[in-house]
Amino acid sequence: MKRDTFMQQPDVIAFVTWLRDTLPKRQFQLNMKSSRYVPGGLKMNLTGLEKVLEQYRWKTSVTGTDDADNNAGNWASTTALLQSFHIALDTAVQAGDEDAALATCMAILRWGGVRGAVPFIHRLHGKKALTGYLKEIGTLMALDAHPSQELNDLNATTVKRFDAGLTKIHAILSNDGLPIVDSRVGAAVSMLYELYRRETATTVKRALKFPTGSARGKQIRNPGEFGGELKMAPTFYTRAVSHESWARSSVQLGWIMRAVLGSCEWFKAPGNDASLAARCHAFEASLFMIGYDLRCFGAVPEQVEAAPVDGIAAAAEIASRGWVPTGSTLSIVLPRLVEFRRMHGAASIEKFYLSLEILSKAKDKRAASPTDEKLRDKNRRAAARSACFPLSENEFDLFNRDLATLKKITVGGEAGLLAATHGEPWSHSMTEREQVCLVDVRIAGAVASLTKAEQQTYLISRGWAGTPNAANTLISMGRNVGKYFGLLDKQGKPTEWYYRFFQTTPDTALENDIDT
Repeated sequence: MKRDTFMQQPDVIAFVTWLRDTLPKRQFQLNMKSSRYVPGGLKMNLTGLEKVLEQYRWKTSVTGTDDADNNAGNWASTTALLQSFHIALDTAVQAGDEDAALATCMAILRWGGVRGAVPFIHRLHGKKALTGYLKEIGTLMALDAHPSQELNDLNATTVKRFDAGLTKIHAILSNDGLPIVDSRVGAAVSMLYELYRRETATTVKRALKFPTGSARGKQIRNPGEFGGELKMAPTFYTRAVSHESWARSSVQLGWIMRAVLGSCEWFKAPGNDASLAARCHAFEASLFMIGYDLRCFGAVPEQVEAAPVDGIAAAAEIASRGWVPTGSTLSIVLPRLVEFRRMHGAASIEKFYLSLEILSKAKDKRAASPTDEKLRDKNRRAAARSACFPLSENEFDLFNRDLATLKKITVGGEAGLLAATHGEPWSHSMTEREQVCLVDVRIAGAVASLTKAEQQTYLISRGWAGTPNAANTLISMGRNVGKYFGLLDKQGKPTEWYYRFFQTTPDTALENDIDT
């Protein structure tokens, strides 16, 4: 679909008008927990989206800068930092400087507190293809491209990967206001779209389906969780949102924001950059703030406010919302992957799954009827995929590593983890559902001094697990991965390497250190 065709749809036209007329008078009740990114938290009632921008907070420390203002985390200091990233990355890409592009991409990921894209970026760099890829995708995602630009040019062939890290890299490289679309921005725009549909009682065909993410704790980031007539949005890091569809959503949101800003004077305060691109990023930053918890919307329908928020962490949605993967033993499945790659080379993932199924079947000596055997085969297939969770793209991304690197990682300990993470320091905000294994290690170590019952109670109270069994699985995964890489000792207690890797101390308060 071309840009003009997309923007001329009745639903899109009406949504743009509704945003322009509604957001200046919409009330927002910000209520953010204290964290390293928002020290002291934030609790404030505001009217209008522009007022939200004044409260922007994302305090971070980026290697290579000595400017104390960059650590303030307000919008002025953040825009200055992001502009420096843009200049550095654009210069590197235009010059084909692979090393400079890699360094800037890593700095952007540290600023954003996301890690999932690290292996992918390093893989492109190793092939001397990083700058070429960024330039190619930048052209396909340009918001002010030629009218003949097709959204479908962003497809499974052209978009090699898209996640919470790459959306930041592509947006910062752009010159036209391409938005960062992470779980919080996605939550905000999907909520606004649902409220628009409800408040205008529109019957025109839906043109939009913005994806959102899952909060790590009890925050709400999907309008459908309120119940009523607000529909569930598709969730990042699930099969419902492909890499290319995530990229297309970023472009669609960019087109909508530019249309809204073209009909109003938002974000033109004296002293601010009044360019359309800068105003788009201010718009996006405001969405980021209200997307922390959708309960900040102070004018949602009455029955929505009455929805039972404590019931949203039910077992059925833990896999997509919480931090509880199916149990897996990394120390068993990783060596098997190395042996498989040694024998079969870069064979498909499906063949590796099949090899695990065959091995499991060979060990099962129980007699079974044909019907029972079919059920067992189905269970073995599911178990094989679950066992490979730590190897997956959004975890350690090990299926795409070369054999030599896999062997280094298999050694385990500090050297193994550094090989797995390309030596990148831990800077994960834990606001995106990626690197779940390491997040579980972080949590397991933090609660290691508690009894089992206390751990269960604490994890459920934080919204990190929905049931005692889920809490046990989270701790089990964390301990398994933590012990393998030497982050936890044999008793599951944090080691000195744990504190160095997670950049924390034994006396750091859990809530203030890892909550977002």
